[in-house]
Amino acid sequence: MIAARVKDSRSQRFSRGTDGFMRRGLKGGYALVILFGGGRVRYGSREADLVAGPYVYSGSALNGIQGRIDRHQKKFYGIGGKNHWHIDALLAGCSAVAAISARSEERVECRLASALSSLPGMSPVEGFGSTDCRAGCKGHLIRSSLGFEETADMVRGAFRALGLDPIDCSRWERSTEPDQRMAETIQKMRSHPSRAIK
Repeated sequence: MIAARVKDSRSQRFSRGTDGFMRRGLKGGYALVILFGGGRVRYGSREADLVAGPYVYSGSALNGIQGRIDRHQKKFYGIGGKNHWHIDALLAGCSAVAAISARSEERVECRLASALSSLPGMSPVEGFGSTDCRAGCKGHLIRSSLGFEETADMVRGAFRALGLDPIDCSRWERSTEPDQRMAETIQKMRSHPSRAIK
């Protein structure tokens, strides 16, 4: 059985940026660096066979970064209703996600996707996440031929190249711990509420 667990502690969920911790309602752009296991993904009316490896999904959250990233995290853990966005289908099949954001009053997902697509080893997945795009992006999901951490570094660099300050928001991963070990972990968390993942 595959169980999900949060790698970082709750207090590190939204890391400190140059001007403090993330707050609800803070606007901006974000990227999800995704480690996908490979396979067929259906998004909208399309399907694609995606190879295993890192991908980057770029998005904007002008109603609040934290709320949007919280929603993606719920989808990663299989919580919530039916899929609404293309990324929802991909999150169910990935083993790790690093969320990186940057404050902005404007939509930045197209500029970020374009900046990442122009880098060596990065290529867009045609039509993924960009059906409502007016800038003509090939896709807002970018395939990376680099490693997971190197891809996250490229995302931070792309935000900086756009004049934005990247903030590491959170990181989620799945583990393959045996059921008994997971049960023991949950029991320890219940007996020490301050360590619980909420």
